[in-house]
Amino acid sequence: MLILQQCKKDGNFCVVATGKNIYSIYGLIKRQIPNKYWDSKIRQYVISPYYYFQFIKLINEFFPTELIISNIDLERKIADLLGKEYKLLCIQEEGLTPEEDNILILPETLSENAQLPSFQQSGVKFLLNVGKGIEGDVVGLGKTVISLTAAVKLIEDKSYSYCLIICPATLKRKWQNEINKFYPSLASQIIEGNKTERKKQWGMINKYFFSIVNYELLLRDKKEILNKVNNKSEKKILICDEVQYCKNHGAKRTRITKKIAKNFNRVFCLSASYMENSLLDLHSIMQITNPKILGLNKFNFINRYIELDYFGGIKAYKNVEEVREKVKPYIIRRNKEQVFEQLPDKVEIDYYVDLTNRQKKFYEDIYNHITEMIIDMEKARRIRMADVLAQINYLKQACLSTELLDATINESAKLKELYNVMESLDKESKVVIFCFYKKMVEIICKKINEKGYEAVYMHGSSGKVGDRQKTIDEFNSNNGKKVLVTSDALRTGVDLTSANVLINFDLLYNPRAMEQRAGRIDRMGQKNSKITIMNIIANNTIEETIKERLEDKEHLWQIITGGNEEDRTEKLTLNNIKNLLKI
Repeated sequence: MLILQQCKKDGNFCVVATGKNIYSIYGLIKRQIPNKYWDSKIRQYVISPYYYFQFIKLINEFFPTELIISNIDLERKIADLLGKEYKLLCIQEEGLTPEEDNILILPETLSENAQLPSFQQSGVKFLLNVGKGIEGDVVGLGKTVISLTAAVKLIEDKSYSYCLIICPATLKRKWQNEINKFYPSLASQIIEGNKTERKKQWGMINKYFFSIVNYELLLRDKKEILNKVNNKSEKKILICDEVQYCKNHGAKRTRITKKIAKNFNRVFCLSASYMENSLLDLHSIMQITNPKILGLNKFNFINRYIELDYFGGIKAYKNVEEVREKVKPYIIRRNKEQVFEQLPDKVEIDYYVDLTNRQKKFYEDIYNHITEMIIDMEKARRIRMADVLAQINYLKQACLSTELLDATINESAKLKELYNVMESLDKESKVVIFCFYKKMVEIICKKINEKGYEAVYMHGSSGKVGDRQKTIDEFNSNNGKKVLVTSDALRTGVDLTSANVLINFDLLYNPRAMEQRAGRIDRMGQKNSKITIMNIIANNTIEETIKERLEDKEHLWQIITGGNEEDRTEKLTLNNIKNLLKI
C-alpha cells in the first residue's frame, strides 16, 4: 500500500510505503525519480509535484496491484501548484483539461469534407492552452492542419488579427494548398516577388487570415517585418514550421526569427526533430517558442546542463531530467504507434520546390522554344506533335536535374528536397523512390548513397530478370536495403510490400499509372498497416499543371500517351498542348 501526503512546509508530497514491496518501491524512487530526497525525521521520500505523473506511472508499471491512497485530494492540490503546466500535462496524457470534456468545437469555416481525428483535436487544444509551445508529432500526423485549426479558432473566437507562417521555401505552396483544402473561405497570401512587391504584401498582412513567408526572406525584409509586427495593439499568431532550421544560435535566420517571435502573442513551433544534435538545439528553439522556460542566456544554460571539453566541444550532459521536466508541459509529441487506430491507411503529402537559377534558365529556354514552335506551326498550319512531345520531355527533365540535359552541370532542387524528406523519416522506414527517367534513377541512387543511405536501383536495363528479382527479394527481406530507387519498369507486377513509404520524384500524366506506382506497396500482403506517399513537385512548371489535372481526375494521359505513335499524334490537339503548358 502507498499513502501519498501533502507536505506542509514546501508543497512537495511524501510517499509512505507499507507491505512486502516497501524496499523495492523505495529503491525504484531512488533510481528513477529526479529531485527527490529522503527525510530522515519522518522516514519518507519527499518528491516534487512536477514528478507526480512520472511517479504514478512507475508504480502502475512495476507494481500494478499496489493500492495508492491519498488522504487529501492530492491531484487538486497539485493542480493548484502547477496551474497551467498541470493543465497542459492533462491534455497530453488524456486529450482534455481537468475542467472540460473531450469535445472541441471546430471552426465553422472548416471544410465540410474535412475531419479531424481525436488526436488532432487534442493537438489543437494543446496549442490553444499552451499559448507558446511546440507541436512535435512525428511526420505524417498532421501538424499543419492542427496548427491551422488552432490559429483559426483564435482568430474567430478571440479577436486575433492575423497569422504569419514562416516555413522553408519548398513548403510555401504546400501551406497554401492545405489552407485552401481545409479552410477554403479564408484568404491567404504568399509573400514573394521583388522588393517592391514584397513591401506591398507586408503592408497588407492584416488583411489576410494567413500570410506565408520563407525563412530566407526574413533577412531581406527585416525592416518591413519588424515595423509591421511591432504593433502592440494587434494580437497576432506566429507559426514556425520546421523550426529546426533555427537550431543554430549564431545563424542570421535564427536571430531574426527570435526578434520577430517576441512581437507575437501566440507562437506555435512545428518540428518532428526539434533536437537533432544536442541540447543546444532545443535551447535555441525554445528561445523562439517560449524563452522563459530555459532562459535567454546561452552560457548560463551551458553551465547548468553541459560539460565542455578542453576545445569547447560537448563532452557530456548533466541535469538532463531537469531539462526534460521543464520543457515537457510545452511540447506535445505523439508517434504513429500511439495514434495508430486513428490514422488513415494511406497518407499523401506534397512537397513543392523552387527550381535553382540554372534549372530555371534551362526550363525557360525550352519553354520559349516550344512557344516559338507552336507559333510557327500555327502559321504554317502544319502541326508536328512528335517534335512538340520531344521538347515537353526535355521540359520535364529540366524540372528534375540539369545533369539530364548537360552532364557538366549538376543542379537539382528536387534532390535537395529529397535529402530533407529522407531525414524526416523514421530510421526503420523502407522507401521506394519512383522516377520515369533511367538516368535520373541512377543519379538519385548514387547521391543518396553518398548521404549514407543503403540504396539500390533498378530499371528496365539493369541486369537480367533473375538479378532484378534477387534485388527485389533482398529489399523485401528484413535485413535488406532500406531504399529502392526504380523507374516505371517496376510499376506493375511487382510486390514491394516491405516498404511503408513511396516517393514520386516525378509525376506521370496517367492517373492510373500513378495508382499502379502506389499499388507496389499498397496491396495485399503489405507488412505495414499504414503507408505514406510523397510527391516532390516543381513550382511554376508543367508539373504543377500535371498535378492539378491528376487531382481533378482529368485523364490527361488519354491525350498525351497511349497507343502507338500514330494514335498518339491523332489524339493531340494544339489546344491540349497550350493548356498543358498554360500558353
